[in-house]
Amino acid sequence: MEPVEPPAEPTPDVQAALTALLQRPPTTKQEPQIDLSHLHLRGAMLSSGRLDGANLRGANLRNSTMRSTRLTYANLSEAQLEDTDFSSGHLDFANISGAQLRNADLAHSTLRSANLEGTHLEGAKLFNARLQSSRLVGAHLQHGDLASVDLQDAQLWGAQLQHANLVDAQLQRAQFFGAQMQHASIRRAHLQGTKFDQVNLRDSDLRDSSLSGVTFDRADLTYAWMTTKQTEETNLSPEQIHQAVFIDKIDIPPATTPVRLPEGNVDWKEYDPT
Repeated sequence: MEPVEPPAEPTPDVQAALTALLQRPPTTKQEPQIDLSHLHLRGAMLSSGRLDGANLRGANLRNSTMRSTRLTYANLSEAQLEDTDFSSGHLDFANISGAQLRNADLAHSTLRSANLEGTHLEGAKLFNARLQSSRLVGAHLQHGDLASVDLQDAQLWGAQLQHANLVDAQLQRAQFFGAQMQHASIRRAHLQGTKFDQVNLRDSDLRDSSLSGVTFDRADLTYAWMTTKQTEETNLSPEQIHQAVFIDKIDIPPATTPVRLPEGNVDWKEYDPT
């Protein structure tokens, strides 16, 4: 038999049942757990509802809309959530480990103490999201928009953050041990007490970030963009100082049009800004 292609969105009766489930009135009695695990709910409309503690493990919710939905303590592990809209959602203490969240919208959402270990978030929008004390060990965040994100006290050991946007991020006391952060933009970030030990920061941009109390033990800072003032705030090794590019030391002559600095691995000894 030919396999049947699952529908791109729920049928009207299924959507009506989901809407009724989301709009349950709050109760003081302990409610039974909602179990939607491994169901095909692609394209479902689940906004502004209550799914606290729900079991959505392995569910297919691609292209769904879950804007402003409460998912505190929910189980979303191994769920298919690509292109899903979680903006302004509440996912504190949720288990999202191993889930597929590529290109998902999590802007302005809260994920405090959430488990995102091994989660795929490539290209995801996490602008102004709050992930304090969350676990993102081995998470995939390549090309993610994490501008103004709050990752204070978060664990990002071995996370993949190549080309990620972390401008204005709150990263105090976050641990990036062994993370891959090549070409990441970490400008104007708050980094007090952040651990970048054994992190690959090649070609990253750290300008305008305070490095007070930051550790870079065995970190790769080859062609990382910094300023000479930043070296006074942290204990970089002579080798790391030699690796980095100090933008305030580059002699760029005045020009009628701004000079665009080169990207990638540049031999700065041979660099001619003209």
